[in-house]
Amino acid sequence: MKPSKLMRHLTTKHQKEADKPLDFFERKLKALSQQQNTIIQASSVNESTLLASYKVAYRVAKAGKPHTYVQLPKILFCQRHSIWWKLWSVSRRQTN
Repeated sequence: MKPSKLMRHLTTKHQKEADKPLDFFERKLKALSQQQNTIIQASSVNESTLLASYKVAYRVAKAGKPHTYVQLPKILFCQRHSIWWKLWSVSRRQTN
């Protein structure tokens, strides 16, 4: 953004922050990027666990059962399948 337009925006929309130094805005930008990185890291899901969950959901849908019917077995199966998938992918990488 051009400096003149940025100043006009600050004076019209954010009167309290218009007289703040540049360092204030740089700190805000750094804090925002750290928050975004934290959210991205927290929301990442292990691929093998996600695949196991999809496979269980597929089997449940295929059987025509409600999802609450298999909640506990689904968790246990996902854990078992996730461990199997991790071991298989590690052994596959070692052989290649």
